[in-house]
Amino acid sequence: MPSRFLDNAFKNFFHKNADHPKFKKKGMDDYFAVPQHIRIKENRIAFPKFSKGIYFRGSDKN
Repeated sequence: MPSRFLDNAFKNFFHKNADHPKFKKKGMDDYFAVPQHIRIKENRIAFPKFSKGIYFRGSDKN
């Protein structure tokens, strides 16, 4: 997915819709894209290639 984001950034640059892409520091506003096939079980999120899951702290109430 990062390559898709980079591709879009360069397309916007060459079509003169944006400035040249810049590398950014890690910080509080970071995010990551998640595949569609995830499972949430108790306090863990499991991805297709990472079935053990990642612990998360938050509310599971809807």
